[in-house]
Amino acid sequence: MVQKRRSATQVRARERARQAAAEAVARQERLLEAAEGFFGETLGREEQREELEKKIVALRDELAGLDEPAPAAAPFVRAMKNEGLQNKDIADRLELSSGEVTKYLRMSEAGSPAADAAGEPAVSARSGERSEESALVGGDASQ
Repeated sequence: MVQKRRSATQVRARERARQAAAEAVARQERLLEAAEGFFGETLGREEQREELEKKIVALRDELAGLDEPAPAAAPFVRAMKNEGLQNKDIADRLELSSGEVTKYLRMSEAGSPAADAAGEPAVSARSGERSEESALVGGDASQ
């Protein structure tokens, strides 16, 4: 069988097509490398973002714990109560709400380790004074 001869224009056209295809492949490789670099950098940031969000959650939990009454302060509130102050007066002096004063008083009644460590005895509601519960409702312990 006889091979057909290719003309010079056909050979040049095929070379141009091969060169264009090679350039297209090289361009795609460059674009792929650029995309890999982009995602490599942004994924690192995403991991960093997740770590920081975990830290934020932990710090918020820790901060919420600071909103609770400090057990070590309960004996001082109890001392004011033992001096005959009412919950409202204690709240005014310490810039607390009446509910917070009650929480501190309950802590000291429970004989918390903080109250014992401070050297203040835990006072029971059975003493001669009005009980906290009756002070809250405005009643008298003797009723």
